[in-house]
Amino acid sequence: MGVDSSKALSQNPCLHTTSLHTIHSIITFLQSKGIHQKDFARIFGMCPTILTSDIKSQLNPIFNFLSNDLGVSEHNFRRVINKCPRLLVCSVKDQLKPALFYLQRLGFTGLHHLAYQDPILLVSSNTQALLSDKSRILKNRSSPNDFEVSRTIHFQH
Repeated sequence: MGVDSSKALSQNPCLHTTSLHTIHSIITFLQSKGIHQKDFARIFGMCPTILTSDIKSQLNPIFNFLSNDLGVSEHNFRRVINKCPRLLVCSVKDQLKPALFYLQRLGFTGLHHLAYQDPILLVSSNTQALLSDKSRILKNRSSPNDFEVSRTIHFQH
């Protein structure tokens, strides 16, 4: 798959005891979501813990979140995951939904484009810090329409 096994094992010691069947199930699941074999080196290289994830309780909720909360169609899952593989190691309940709620409270609109343009806002451990820089920029702009996050996500005030 093109993954540095020593690095993957150092970042995810659970791989030592994970069965090949489990890893194969995860790969098959991701392929069913449109992820290609050629994408795995980058995805697993960045996030080797995916290889020991539970499909039902960890991976499936992420794809449901992308589809139901962000409006990402199934044929665009690959694009979103390749843009930000860290999405696959986030907790929907504890990280993704609270970050989305926070962005909505700030007035971001067009959130269905968030996954395509700035998914780092969802996976950042400190969404508020990332957004404070963008809010500071907004205050220095001449018009609120000048402030645009990656073309489609707008801040309304």
